[in-house]
Amino acid sequence: MRILKKISINNYKISIITATLNSEPTIKNTLESVLSQDYNNIEHIIIDGKSSDLTLEIIQSYRPKYEAKNITLKIFSQKDSGIYEAFNRGINASSGDLLGFLNSDDYFASSNILSLINWAFNKPVAKSVESICANLEYVDCVNVGGLAETIDSTNSKNLDSANLTSFQISQDSTKSPKILRQIKGQNLNFSDFKKGLHPAHPTFYVKKEIFEKFGGFNPSYKIAGDYELMLRFLAKNKINNMYIDENFIKMQLGGISNQNLKNIYKANVECLRAWRENDMQISPLFILLKPLRKLKEINVFAYIKYMIGGGDS
Repeated sequence: MRILKKISINNYKISIITATLNSEPTIKNTLESVLSQDYNNIEHIIIDGKSSDLTLEIIQSYRPKYEAKNITLKIFSQKDSGIYEAFNRGINASSGDLLGFLNSDDYFASSNILSLINWAFNKPVAKSVESICANLEYVDCVNVGGLAETIDSTNSKNLDSANLTSFQISQDSTKSPKILRQIKGQNLNFSDFKKGLHPAHPTFYVKKEIFEKFGGFNPSYKIAGDYELMLRFLAKNKINNMYIDENFIKMQLGGISNQNLKNIYKANVECLRAWRENDMQISPLFILLKPLRKLKEINVFAYIKYMIGGGDS
């Protein structure tokens, strides 16, 4: 009689890094979404840039809730040169096996995202998974108001070989805010990056050893430092990335690189710079082609309504 060997599941420690600066209006959703997760071998590292509003007071008020769920909450506050210096400070302060970045106005799309991330890094494949990416949705911040999804998660504590291929995200789509744009990740290669394709950074989770091997963010970048890092990891050094076709993150419309046409142009100039500084060739037309790719991701009518102030249903 043949005895099937049960696959051993590692409960990787996941470090979630959040940079904040005067994030009072949105930080509660971010904190609540971390607390909603059904996976608790995590630490949440807050890197604050000396906020002058109630950001730090709000975060500190959540400490008892984190302690009740046995989640480590680390808070640091000092002035920095920008978000990429803050991210690097978070990396240095982290003790997790896996690292990811959750912006202070973003939140997890469902309550079992971190369980799914842990599952993905345990998935038996020919080559060990070194990073993962997934999908992201830009949403109308007017309609957020609170966590969009109900906390009704799949039991992920006893993942075994029987369900390693069928683990699914549980969510209630009827309560979601308006989706203005969706970024679909994929398994990317060098030519995909040349077409302007890249993962959505908030969905990108990486083994800490990769940062130790290839370095962190370049703080001289002001807008596209996340692009430079992913280009360096995925296209130049070809780490083994797994794409998961699920929505990981809901991002409220904004972000430095999406605020106006001037910043969009600056971001794409920095993307071109990233290619050159990593000794990789790319056509200057890349600056024009990359923004055009984004058009197919936009829910045009919802976006126009949002921009003219018609966000309410």
